[in-house]
Amino acid sequence: MNQQPYQPAPGDIERKLTAMFPAEGLRNVARSALFRYGRELRHTEMARVRLAILKLAGPDITAIDKQVDVAIIDYRDVLASAEYPAYALLKPGIDPTTPEAQQAIESDRRQYLEWLDT
Repeated sequence: MNQQPYQPAPGDIERKLTAMFPAEGLRNVARSALFRYGRELRHTEMARVRLAILKLAGPDITAIDKQVDVAIIDYRDVLASAEYPAYALLKPGIDPTTPEAQQAIESDRRQYLEWLDT
């Protein structure tokens, strides 16, 4: 059960921004903060990282800025925290094919998709 991470669909970011920030003014501020990630050539997987930032920050503009700062330093930190929170709590270096790891990975995927659908 070696699943690939969720690849954002067109519109996922705007849909989540609208759900999290119904007021247009606040949504514009959030979008502006979020899109600081992606301004440099070395930034990768922009849509996936931006969704991870939103998931970790929730409806807190200040937290979006902080998570963007983390992603700018190393985008993998926000991806791991947002997409694999249960797996990250397992013993460092655990074989991802073990039943324990697979259970955590599947749980993380369900939780992420539920968040994405809200």
